[in-house]
Amino acid sequence: MKKILVVILLLAIAGGAFMLFGDKALVDKFLDKKASPEFSAEVITEVTEQADIKIGVVDINKILMDSPQLAKVKNDLKKKFDGREKKIADAQQEFQKAIEAFNKNGPTMMADKKKAEETKIIKQQQNLQQMQGKFQQDLGEAQNVAMQGIFENVKDVVKKIAESKGLDLVIAKNAVPYSKPGLEMTDEIVMQLKTKK
Repeated sequence: MKKILVVILLLAIAGGAFMLFGDKALVDKFLDKKASPEFSAEVITEVTEQADIKIGVVDINKILMDSPQLAKVKNDLKKKFDGREKKIADAQQEFQKAIEAFNKNGPTMMADKKKAEETKIIKQQQNLQQMQGKFQQDLGEAQNVAMQGIFENVKDVVKKIAESKGLDLVIAKNAVPYSKPGLEMTDEIVMQLKTKK
């Protein structure tokens, strides 16, 4: 029971809302000081030591940036979508040329030819917008699916390392203002991911 209350206190401190319960001396100490990031870290450290909770800290951004799986996903998506991206770029150039030609020749065109060219340009613009919209949608969906796979892979590695170290809680580095360097496990996770390829 004490362990659960301490975890709630930790989460409350990390989130900026402070719940005061548990060890009276610790609560009194907390009330006597301002809740600075350094003090919050001090309280978290003291609470975890008293409750015997083992915590690990991970830098999710670093893990993703250093992940070989992310590099592979980027490369795969580039290969998959390069052809469509080139078609869109070509269509943009054709559209731009049509506008330039219309601006140059429009004033001297007959009314019916001018109207036909305007209609043609509007249709080109609509097709281009449709191509771009579909491309962005398909690319976004492919990225989401790929990232879900990466996150699952990272989650599995974090769980494996946390269990091997006997950790009770692993938190994201950006969720707390301070953590002891000894709690950091990011590099170990990155190494595991590199061997997992």
